[in-house]
Amino acid sequence: MKLEVRGLSKTYGPGRPAVASVSHVFPEGRISALLGPSASGKSTTLWMIAGLADPDAGQVLLDGRDVTNVPAEKRDIGMVFQSYALFPHLTVLENVAFGLRTRGVGKAERVARAREVLETVRMGDFGGRPVDGLSGGEQQRVALARALAFRPRILLLDEPLSALDAKLREDLRAELFSFLRALALTTVYVTHDQAEALALGDELVVMREGRIEQSGRPAEVYHRPASPFVARFLGAANLVEADVSARGDALRLPFATIEAPDGAEAGLCWAMLRPEDLEVVGPAEADFTAALASAQFLGPVQRLRVFAGRQELLLDAANDLAIGDEARIPVRMKREKIVVFARGEGEKPPAPFVPPPGAAAVFDVFPRTVN
Repeated sequence: MKLEVRGLSKTYGPGRPAVASVSHVFPEGRISALLGPSASGKSTTLWMIAGLADPDAGQVLLDGRDVTNVPAEKRDIGMVFQSYALFPHLTVLENVAFGLRTRGVGKAERVARAREVLETVRMGDFGGRPVDGLSGGEQQRVALARALAFRPRILLLDEPLSALDAKLREDLRAELFSFLRALALTTVYVTHDQAEALALGDELVVMREGRIEQSGRPAEVYHRPASPFVARFLGAANLVEADVSARGDALRLPFATIEAPDGAEAGLCWAMLRPEDLEVVGPAEADFTAALASAQFLGPVQRLRVFAGRQELLLDAANDLAIGDEARIPVRMKREKIVVFARGEGEKPPAPFVPPPGAAAVFDVFPRTVN
């Protein structure tokens, strides 16, 4: 089923709108991860799609049909809530069948369908158990089964893993992805967890202050963010104050001058590099040499914090790279990964780094430049 929202808006009391004229077409049969910080409007958008909140303006369309004023129970939409919203006095099977009963499905059929969907989420042996005796992960599966029992054509999930501890959340993420892919439903998954959104979504929709900041395939949004906000919000990012030469051929950074990325416009800019887009290389291959401030072992990589002049940078190095406590590190930038954002005159840069006392002597660099 095709899900579309047009000009969807919602304001709670005076002040800034919770959702401000959001328009989007969600890919049919795919998982769209709706990502954003607190108060970005993602959950309000989901509730308006579900029919649980009335928009002040705009439309919700299912296969081109305007359902904005259609009651929630008649929208053919299943929803999994953050709190699961299970009934503690009912068994697992009764919880899953509850929505079918409210829709007038006969007892024999609703029991059969509840059992069928419990098997789908690998909870077939749990039907007679009380839900308050289940683990968090098991309750999450029951909530998913209940949403699927009436065979919806749209599935909405509002941070369904947020109540779980980190390890269980990570374990269930892959399992939930398998369930959702197998169902092939048009799915909107709200989360504030960047790793979860990247892992689960066929499409990533980043929201900020009630508006969509960027949407696209997860890898595209991660590697080519549309704004400094998206760059900072979606994983670690080095944002460096820079400028592009008048001829558009050179990118001047505080610590090096290199060839400008294709399509970069002359003038002030921010240059973004992810930590994995900086490489430790031999001195002859380096764009600049940086001073090591600290190193964290993260398993697959070491996250280095280095300084090129007074510019702080994060760099992901091989986990077996041997580095001395006060090493000088030759660094090369992956040219094709640099993203440039326009920067207005007088636009405030990120807060400057103040070197620790006595450290100034090592904060010099040796840049390589282009002709």
